Amino acid sequence: MQAQGIALEYNESIAPAFGMSYGGRIALLPGQTKAEEFSVLVHEVAHERIHKSERRTATTKVVRETEAEAVAFVVSKAIGLNPKSSASYIQLYHGNAELLMESLEVVQQTSAVILGAIRMEEPAPADVQEPPSAPDAPPETQEAGYSTAPADFAEAAEPAA
Repeated sequence: MQAQGIALEYNESIAPAFGMSYGGRIALLPGQTKAEEFSVLVHEVAHERIHKSERRTATTKVVRETEAEAVAFVVSKAIGLNPKSSASYIQLYHGNAELLMESLEVVQQTSAVILGAIRMEEPAPADVQEPPSAPDAPPETQEAGYSTAPADFAEAAEPAA
């Protein structure tokens, strides 16, 4: 995130929100599980990447929240997390399948950029071999999710432009 010029901080005063995006700075609520924190962070990074530009004025809050949450869902699933609250969050902002289809290209591109950054920052272990996985064993997942209160993210508290 530092390479993208985004500062990260933990701040209890953002409660009940779990994360907030300020344009160049993201605040996360301390005390979340690692899976929740990851999902919230990706949601906020998505806002930083696609909604802190001229696109912000060209989209509605419903579009912005749906896109950011869809990116969080895709990235979380790609790394093996189970983001169960994404559908509820999207419904809270009245997002739907039609809106997701219209935003599919933005969601895909943003997810790919974030996943690429994650893979670049991931240290390659030296002299460590991965153990063979059992062919019938289901992949382990952790649940990721956060409150679906409208004030969860900075945009809910921001005045309309």
